Amino acid sequence: MGFDTMRSYQKFLLNSMPPSPPEVNDPDNLTRQDSCLFNDTPRQTLAITISPPPGESSLTENISSGQQRTVARRHKPHVLSTVPSFQSTKSKWSPPTSPGATSPRTSVAMARSDSSSSAASANELSSDLYMAACLGDIANMQIALDEGASINSSVLVPGVFEGFKPAKSGHLSALAGAASHGNLATVQHLVANGAEINPCSQRCASSPLHQAIRSNNTAIVRFLLEHGADINLENAYRATPVMYACKYSGLELLKLLLQYKPDLAKRSFIGGSAIHWSIWPGKVDMTELLLKAGADPCERMPDGNGPLHCAIVAGSARMVKTLLKFGANPYSRNEAYETPLQLAQAQCGNDSQIVAMLKTVIAIHARRQ
Repeated sequence: MGFDTMRSYQKFLLNSMPPSPPEVNDPDNLTRQDSCLFNDTPRQTLAITISPPPGESSLTENISSGQQRTVARRHKPHVLSTVPSFQSTKSKWSPPTSPGATSPRTSVAMARSDSSSSAASANELSSDLYMAACLGDIANMQIALDEGASINSSVLVPGVFEGFKPAKSGHLSALAGAASHGNLATVQHLVANGAEINPCSQRCASSPLHQAIRSNNTAIVRFLLEHGADINLENAYRATPVMYACKYSGLELLKLLLQYKPDLAKRSFIGGSAIHWSIWPGKVDMTELLLKAGADPCERMPDGNGPLHCAIVAGSARMVKTLLKFGANPYSRNEAYETPLQLAQAQCGNDSQIVAMLKTVIAIHARRQ
């Protein structure tokens, strides 16, 4: 490159520089242009030195004071100095959160979704545990427990209370389910792992003891009683184990229950005690056993009907005879103001065996007076 060419290049550089901005005395008012600060106050004189070709003298030209240009680069502002480099930022970059993702409404919806999912999962595990307990499948029952099923969880089961028409559903625990199906080994396994023997009726409509009695399984009933089952525990309809025994079981199981001194005066939700529960199905031997254990032969229900009234409605002459033998009152009246004799005459006819027995007893009472 020749000397003239370098000279022309020097002028091109000088002419291409922007004009000086107006004088500004306050350094804070400096204008930023491409990271350079321009001011009239000289800080660094721009000098262009052109190295000549070999054999020629060097040329250095200073810009005259009128054209003198000071280029000063100050440090970056504090805000910019804290900004990380592009590469480091890029390596840690992630997409921004979508609008509304953390809004209260969205958070509540997500919480409800998680809660519903958890509830559904818990219900499925409870159902798996209950089904395995009913089938006596201890292996699958243990799998459900290992996966998080609560050993005291309950499942809604249809037909638990078939005394209603139609039968009513009720919640049963896994232990109650195992007792219902006569699975003694399963019952023992659940009790050993902490299953509750006396659950609250609001959580378990019928206790394991009730269900074992309903299935007439003496072995399970004995096991539960030996491990602390409450002989007076009421189910959702306030029926006691003894009442269930009078309805569903046999004499031997009732004898077992009576060894634990149950309260025979307790009443179910319809107001009947254990003796009424034994009279309705006509189980005379059970009624006699209850009377020997201290049941009241004159105990009346809320509608005024006593054991004699119930026996007459059931049409059992043998039951009437047993009750009269243990001191049932032939003069008691119900809400309709009916005596047992009047009810028997209306129900069975004046020539029936029941009416004849009642007249005989009344006559004996009259002679004694």
